[in-house]
Amino acid sequence: MKKKIKVSIFGATGYTGIELYRRLKVRDDIEIVDLPSKSSPGKKYSEIVGSIKSISDEILIEWNPEETVKKSDIIFTALPHGETFDIAKACKIYDKKLIDIGADYRLDKEAYNKWYGLEHRESALIDEAVYCIPELHRDKIKEGTWLIANPGCYPTSVQLGLAPLIDAGIIETGNIIVDAKSGVSGAGRGLKLATLYSEQNENVNAYGVGIHRHKPEMEQHLQQYTDDNIKIMFTPHLMPMTRGIHSTMYATLKKDISEEEIREVLKDKYKNEYFVKVLDKGIMPHTKWVYGSNFCHINVVLDKDTGNLVILSVIDNLVKGASGQAIQNMNILFGIEEKKGIENIPLIP
Repeated sequence: MKKKIKVSIFGATGYTGIELYRRLKVRDDIEIVDLPSKSSPGKKYSEIVGSIKSISDEILIEWNPEETVKKSDIIFTALPHGETFDIAKACKIYDKKLIDIGADYRLDKEAYNKWYGLEHRESALIDEAVYCIPELHRDKIKEGTWLIANPGCYPTSVQLGLAPLIDAGIIETGNIIVDAKSGVSGAGRGLKLATLYSEQNENVNAYGVGIHRHKPEMEQHLQQYTDDNIKIMFTPHLMPMTRGIHSTMYATLKKDISEEEIREVLKDKYKNEYFVKVLDKGIMPHTKWVYGSNFCHINVVLDKDTGNLVILSVIDNLVKGASGQAIQNMNILFGIEEKKGIENIPLIP
């Protein structure tokens, strides 16, 4: 029998960690060895996450990064920014793999310190991290890769829509507008006034306008496709739905090109990609069409009256925007079929 991959999850009681756990738990090639917790050590995992009562009897253990890393082949961290430093350090020392679903290794040190307001304590490891949306960056995962910075949810939907168009020189890059909407699960599982049912139901509100930390992530990682400066005006909104991200992007054309030719550029880029679907003319992406899945749906509309291009991209923020993509990256790291554990059909209704 083939040896199972030993996995530990830091942050298993949050929405991202739960999504990760439920997909890994049922795999025949994975053994979940540790679920460390700062807030609830000693409790049954099923006491905190009722949805897994029928499949789990694991106990949340004390938070001891070094001991957990020693017994694992790969670590997943689904933690707030600033909480992965010690875990990354231990993974480096003990030659173990790490996929950080948080933000600690997505940006260069200067941008991280500025946008997160925190001094990066393990910044020497940033250069060793591979930032990876598989459809755009999988070639960067090479032998010896041990640290993967899993992209943010908004940046995943935005880059999948924009990267091929920037790379092909189709759009101007100095003033791209991104108007994005997210379900409330993107705000995490902690108690917050803004995500209470009575506050968010039948309500839509913008937040982090001009200051959201995903803006520099988009700009930094799209810069590789052009010598021109990337400037994005990013406005995220919270929607009264549980899951989903809908990113609507507006850009000025750089050259005379038809809508169908633009769509063909995207289709050609993603023709061999299972998880990215470029829709046919006139079919607009719906968040419900990717709900609970690792898929991304994209389409474009050329506004002939203004000469501007509208790019639309939808994902599930907890799957392609977080845990599903993390598993996709893990599969690449270990030479496993990339779809394994994340190939489910979207949920409907």
